[in-house]
Amino acid sequence: MRIDIDRLNKRYDGKEILKDLTLHMDDVSTLAITGPSGGGKSTLLRILAGLQKPYSGQVFLDGQEIRFEAEPLHAWRKSIGVVFQAYNLFPHMTALENIVLPMTAVHKIPRSAALEKAHALLERFRLTEHMLKKPGQLSGGQQQRIAIARAIAVSSGLLLLDEPTSALDPFMTKEVLDMLRELSQENRTILMVTHEIAFAAGVCDHMVYLEDGRIVEAGFTADVIKATGMGGQ
Repeated sequence: MRIDIDRLNKRYDGKEILKDLTLHMDDVSTLAITGPSGGGKSTLLRILAGLQKPYSGQVFLDGQEIRFEAEPLHAWRKSIGVVFQAYNLFPHMTALENIVLPMTAVHKIPRSAALEKAHALLERFRLTEHMLKKPGQLSGGQQQRIAIARAIAVSSGLLLLDEPTSALDPFMTKEVLDMLRELSQENRTILMVTHEIAFAAGVCDHMVYLEDGRIVEAGFTADVIKATGMGGQ
């Protein structure tokens, strides 16, 4: 994927969150957006997801501009997969139904086809034995993997994640890492916000280091880690 961001600005209550942010990257398969808390990482991700409108600036992904108008924005949101820190699974539904619902309710896929796709995803990511469990009966790693499976079930190729390993122990983190590594080997682009450098190094080919609303470093992951001195984290 090619990413072009030109002079992106975002303000909250008069406070500048993103400040003339400009980025041009080519051949991105997996991108980690990292940096200190409050630097604007999640805000940038939400703009890329079409969930927040910038104050000014433009964003192009593979030459397609994200247009912050009702109709094109609705179409953009439907075309991508987004996973938040809190997973946003429906607590009263099983893992299976959490994957099926967006396909049938939002994308109008026939239930039989949605069930077939959901079962295939659950089997692929070794979650079949958990398909009739509700989120409260699942571990954090299992909930995250269900959320990712739900996102890719309706996504044509772009997956955005906000802190995918937040609050997960090392074993659960490895489960999610393995899943994302597998997805990254397909024709799928992954953009994620993460503060875990080792995790980012394990799955992402490119990295952006964001601080105080500005890009400090951007490029290949190993080069950014070296330039910012994050290798010891």
